[in-house]
Amino acid sequence: MSVEIPSLKLRVFISSVQKELADERMKMKVLLTSDPFLVRHTVPCLFEQYPAPLRPDKKAYLKLLEKCQVYVLIIGREYGSRSDRSATHLEYNFALERQLPTLVCVKGNTRFEREVAEKAFFEEVRDAGHTYTRFSNLPQLHASVRE
Repeated sequence: MSVEIPSLKLRVFISSVQKELADERMKMKVLLTSDPFLVRHTVPCLFEQYPAPLRPDKKAYLKLLEKCQVYVLIIGREYGSRSDRSATHLEYNFALERQLPTLVCVKGNTRFEREVAEKAFFEEVRDAGHTYTRFSNLPQLHASVRE
C-alpha cells in the first residue's frame, strides 16, 4: 500500500504594471492553474484578485508578496505610478531583499520602445545579475514560465 504525501504548493507572485500587462497577468494565472505539472506545485498570486484591506494600505501588495515563495517579474513598456518608485519596482526590491527565486520575463526585443524610467528599471534588474527571457507573444511567455 502506497501513501501519497501531499506536496506544499509554492505561492507565485506575478508582478508587472497591471493596466499595461493585464492580458499577460491573467494568462499567467491560467497557465499556473491549468498546466498539469504547475497546478500541482504552484498557486498564482495576483494582487488585484485579493480583497481590499479593511483599512487603507498603500503597500498592501507587499504584504501579499511576503507570503509568497517565488517572484515573477514581467517588464513591459510602462513604468507605472511615479510617486517615487512604481509598485512593481518596490515589489522587485522586496523580493530581492527576501532572496526569493525570481523569474524575469521581458516583453519585446532590443528595439522595443520603453519609457525612460522602465528602461532604467530594466537596467537595474540586469545589473543585479538576473538572467531573463524575452517574449513577443503569450505562447512565448508560457514557454518561458514552463521551463
